[in-house]
Amino acid sequence: MAFLLQCARRFNGCSPWHQIKPSIAKRAARLIDTTQGPQIYDNVMNRYRMKLDLSVDFQLHIYMNASNQPTLQLLKGILKPGDRFIDAGANVGLFTLAGAGLVGPSGKVWAFEPQPGALEFLTKNVELNALNQVEVVPHGVWHEDGQATLHLFEGDEIDLPSLTGNKPGRAVTKEVTIRTVKMDDVVTEPVKAIKMDVEGAELSALKGSERLLFGDKPPHLFLELNEEMATGFGYKTIDILDFILKKRPDYQIFQLKTRRVIPSSYDKICTILREHPEKSLNVYLKPKAG
Repeated sequence: MAFLLQCARRFNGCSPWHQIKPSIAKRAARLIDTTQGPQIYDNVMNRYRMKLDLSVDFQLHIYMNASNQPTLQLLKGILKPGDRFIDAGANVGLFTLAGAGLVGPSGKVWAFEPQPGALEFLTKNVELNALNQVEVVPHGVWHEDGQATLHLFEGDEIDLPSLTGNKPGRAVTKEVTIRTVKMDDVVTEPVKAIKMDVEGAELSALKGSERLLFGDKPPHLFLELNEEMATGFGYKTIDILDFILKKRPDYQIFQLKTRRVIPSSYDKICTILREHPEKSLNVYLKPKAG
């Protein structure tokens, strides 16, 4: 069984056919003992050591080389040695490690993560791989420096806390005081790409990043849009695109599905958000010169 599991991991790590990777991961998961708690695993993404808890679905998919494959594939075509990359909402470090490998020792990665549980995994995973080009920033991204309350919810994994206590159907089980920072204040040089998944705080985080967003070299942007989470912060999800496209109308818009990347448009995104407000929507904004 161990041999079959390793074959499945290697296939997912090497195969260009992303469509079948989640299915392979689901079937192979039956061969895994998920009761061991956090362990250190080798050859994640065919090269990294990572501390992961395989009882958590998204960490199991990381271990199986089946998580966020279209986004990771896009980053491989974007980030080059010496580039700079921001991972806002880094969680346990999937994109942080991938980005660090792509930009190399001469590049730089900033990994923002305020949630204590996720931060512990993230810091350990950076240390396990001796990634000196990574700066772990243990703060939340926001439109101003200060303090905020991070809410943890009943039934949530470590990837789902929020700066608002309003999450439909979920009760708050713990509150943690965190520091918030403007990315413009932490990152003082242009970046090639920004990946942002901050559970509804995207608009405020982007407003604290106007220099990075609207400088001479606009970055590639990877964003999660969620209408229910945005409502907790008092805005509509489409306000995120309005904020960006008002100053950068030439961004090309793509929708990131589990298995593929789909060319899209402002109107199409509006329609999806209106008809399916309960869904999270991952989008990629490609600058004209990108």
